[in-house]
Amino acid sequence: SCSGFFYDSYIGVYIDYNLNGTYEKATELVYGYGPITNFNSIPSFSFNVPTDAPAGITGMRVILQEGDSVPNPCGEYTYGETEDYLLNITAAVPCSGPPSPGATLSTASTVCPNEQFTLTISNYQSNSGISYQWQSSPDNGTGSYTNINGATSASRLQSQTSAKWYRCKVTCDNTGAVTESGPIFIDMKPFYACYCASYALNPEDTKIDTVKIGNMIAGSSPTNCETYTDNTALNLDVDKTFPVSIKIDNGACGGQFYEAYVAVFIDYDKNNIYAANEMVYSFGPTTDLHSIPDGLFTIPTGTQLGKTGMRIVIAEGESVPTACGTYD
Repeated sequence: SCSGFFYDSYIGVYIDYNLNGTYEKATELVYGYGPITNFNSIPSFSFNVPTDAPAGITGMRVILQEGDSVPNPCGEYTYGETEDYLLNITAAVPCSGPPSPGATLSTASTVCPNEQFTLTISNYQSNSGISYQWQSSPDNGTGSYTNINGATSASRLQSQTSAKWYRCKVTCDNTGAVTESGPIFIDMKPFYACYCASYALNPEDTKIDTVKIGNMIAGSSPTNCETYTDNTALNLDVDKTFPVSIKIDNGACGGQFYEAYVAVFIDYDKNNIYAANEMVYSFGPTTDLHSIPDGLFTIPTGTQLGKTGMRIVIAEGESVPTACGTYD
């Protein structure tokens, strides 16, 4: 990041395999990954050139774009970068025996609902006359695998809403020999790891210096400019019987005060959504730095026990912020 600040982003790599001058997302996306969690955190990957791709020089495009999905190959976007390359595709030798695809690989082992990940095989078959069919199964049982519609490339950009096993059925069309890749299990992340994004577009000025809830204290240096902080590794136990105290200290990394509003949300019903009726505390407008009064909230008696998410948002403006989305 040329500014030194990190923002969630996704990467997409495209190759014009059919040499028609167009990057087609459905068939020519060779790698997609995201959200990227930090600087220098994109995992290494390999891609497989289709055996029926015509030989010759063609284009490859790499796009890194801030957002919430793998970028399209063409068009404008606000933040990120695009780089273009040329590749020389050489002719392949026809297959003659059983394929040996090896293991199934994935860019992620756990995902949120509808979060994209890329499936590949560890031993790419570089011969011509090879065909692919990706399959999924709920339990890896014999006879339980079904074909994924349209998944006939050497790699597969996939998403899911429940945990599944995946494998690739690889066929040498010249001999009819078939081999399946070793299966891989992709699990679902816990619901509290899959909340909507929420962050400031500009890192300057208003921020949360510290938060104290009961005996738990979290915070950062008053001079650190931040747009989002993940404190989910902290352990915080709250009792349904008694009111819970909360103290939020508003600061400004640049030292300049601007009116702001704060809101606190708790996902009481554990449905992966911070609903409007789950706002447990709000205040605004602030009148100065360090001016948010202490608050209290009580956990509803019917709330299910166990871990869930809590989000605190402070935003400059004229109204209480929502739990999701971006703000200035």
